[in-house]
Amino acid sequence: MFKKSKLINQEDKKKIPNFGELNETYYYQMIDYEKPYMDSLDYFTEKLEKLYNEIINAISKIQLEKYGEIYKQWKSSDGIDSFKFLIRLISILDNQYKENFDIDIKKEMPEKINELANKFELSYSLKEELIEVNSLRNKLVHDGYEINKEETQKIDKVIQTFTSEILFNVLKPLNLDKVQINDEFNLYDNNQINKEIGFFLSSYVSNLIRFNDMTKGLINPLVEKLGIIIEK
Repeated sequence: MFKKSKLINQEDKKKIPNFGELNETYYYQMIDYEKPYMDSLDYFTEKLEKLYNEIINAISKIQLEKYGEIYKQWKSSDGIDSFKFLIRLISILDNQYKENFDIDIKKEMPEKINELANKFELSYSLKEELIEVNSLRNKLVHDGYEINKEETQKIDKVIQTFTSEILFNVLKPLNLDKVQINDEFNLYDNNQINKEIGFFLSSYVSNLIRFNDMTKGLINPLVEKLGIIIEK
């Protein structure tokens, strides 16, 4: 908005467009008033920002970037071997347990895995597979056991299933597929906000994991399971 104001400093005549009226000099001053209302774009943006923060907060509970980092190191030609991968994997699970439960009570790793599985609603089969992976880790550490190709493939499948399940289960309570905008003028299709969520989620998860071999089989099934649209 503009407001007619008297030009006090006459030296500003050369700098500011002005006009004369009743022997006085005036100019139009631009006034940036705060909007007394939220228009449709404001509401759309605010809704998205709120959802993005909820997604970030939910994913922050599961240390996804750490699993992605060790998986990338394991799969890289000059990275870590299966022995070091299992050591670090179980260590991350142990740290995740410490962040979620009382660590004053000493417990064995299988019991910790069981409690983590219950908290994050992991499937029974995945819980049992994680316990088996922990047993394999112990054999490598204490018995000098050498892991075979079949076991390596199983570990690979377990870590991918784990990241998929735990990611889905922390995002599921957000009901991202049911988000709507109360837009009385119908300026936005609710599918539009759905697509924006899908784009943000896929980008955010990819940036956390930073390894295409892991994300390519994770993101599309995840968003489809959540009922979200990804713009092709």
